[in-house]
Amino acid sequence: MQNKAQIPMIESGILKSMLSSGLVAKALSKSIHGDNPDPAALSMLVEIFKAQDLKPLVPILKAFGDEDRGDRLSQIKKPTIVICGRKDSTAQPWQSGRLSASIEGATMVWVEGAGHMVNWEAPEVLVDAIESLR
Repeated sequence: MQNKAQIPMIESGILKSMLSSGLVAKALSKSIHGDNPDPAALSMLVEIFKAQDLKPLVPILKAFGDEDRGDRLSQIKKPTIVICGRKDSTAQPWQSGRLSASIEGATMVWVEGAGHMVNWEAPEVLVDAIESLR
């Protein structure tokens, strides 16, 4: 749902304009971070978004909403770890749970208090997960 809401804002250019507003930038950052957002990371994220041409994201965002490959997940035969922040509002925790449950032998790792940016919020969890695949 969040992705579909972003599409017209990207296509019209309004999202870029909105990012110039500190209030909107803070709301965007809050929507993807968990309990302890790092102000420097939030600022960097907003600057990255402002510097990019976001229009190439539109077909990807549309595909997120229109396509479902869930029936093919059982074909994955490699060791798999699904990592999700409990406060993720972009890739909802129920989606990560479904993903993990659909891949035989997959490990589900929940990161309490983290949002969508687990790589920034809890990098040690990612490192531990990758090292566990050795």
